[in-house]
Amino acid sequence: MKLWQRLGVDPGMLNKEDLEKNVRKSLEKTTYLKGVPTQKSWAVSMSSFAACCCYVLEDIEDTKRYGRISVDAAVDYFYSDWREKVPTDEKTIDPSWWKKRHYWYDEFWYSVLWAMCLDMWDIVLKIAQYPDMECYSERTRGSPEIAYRLLLAAVIREENLEDYQVLVDEIEKGLRKKEKLLWAVLKAIVDKDEAAFDKAFLEYLKYYKKRETIHHGINNLTRDGTILFNLAKHKNLDVEFPEKYRDHYICLK
Repeated sequence: MKLWQRLGVDPGMLNKEDLEKNVRKSLEKTTYLKGVPTQKSWAVSMSSFAACCCYVLEDIEDTKRYGRISVDAAVDYFYSDWREKVPTDEKTIDPSWWKKRHYWYDEFWYSVLWAMCLDMWDIVLKIAQYPDMECYSERTRGSPEIAYRLLLAAVIREENLEDYQVLVDEIEKGLRKKEKLLWAVLKAIVDKDEAAFDKAFLEYLKYYKKRETIHHGINNLTRDGTILFNLAKHKNLDVEFPEKYRDHYICLK
């Protein structure tokens, strides 16, 4: 039985011709200036989706190809000069305006996943430079999801988390269980505590299996789990991915 069958992924979303067509379309340059952010964001997400689809089809070469496209598109999205050219919703030219909005959240997540899977740790660090505390604005405060991903970026940058207590409080005092579980794993990585990692990671995977694999889609690959496990290994923790959940882990080696 193929991986997509074991995971219960709908075969209707796995047409490789359609995936290639959509990725190519997402990479086309738009002549509509206001459409540039959406187009560049779509390039990151569409190529990441295509990589996930190829992974469950067990086509590792195309998984790597689309993963690299997603990473390159994210670097372009975060660091090219479009923010100095595209007017904001207030009709101003203001690069910092974009950071105060929600326009980095998924692009960071998709691309840091594939950069890790492809062992491109210099690019992982480059991508993680973007989500800083300027992204934690009035528009995004109160969101444990935002707080967790900002903490993840800070850990990748190897910064002192004492400077990010407001984000920790957001998670620990919030109602969202998922981010509490993810934060427990991330903290174990920071503390280099292998036993704590094993315990917290297993708790997260149990939650993930129960709550996030309901739909027959790409969520049946644990992208958060893959990111955290790869980060733990990169930090030289001697840990193993639990065999029971192994099919949900993205591994290109």
